[in-house]
Amino acid sequence: MKLLTKITVISVLTFSVLGIVNAAPVLVPTDNYVTSKLCVAAAQGNKVKLAREIKNAHLSKDFVIKNVKCNDLSFTAFVDQYATK
Repeated sequence: MKLLTKITVISVLTFSVLGIVNAAPVLVPTDNYVTSKLCVAAAQGNKVKLAREIKNAHLSKDFVIKNVKCNDLSFTAFVDQYATK
């Protein structure tokens, strides 16, 4: 199950890079919550920035994937939604 989750997240992040390069929506966190910053970093497709935000928040990648919600969507669903635009 963990392997499937990791593969899914890697795929979503990879496709988010492609989608953002083509669509380039501007995403800005409206507050200073850690989860908002994580959601924006993930939707932008910048893996380095996302990893840095997760590290700065003192969270694990697994915790973020399982527990963080963005706009009432799961973390991976949120990234997938913005990657396809």
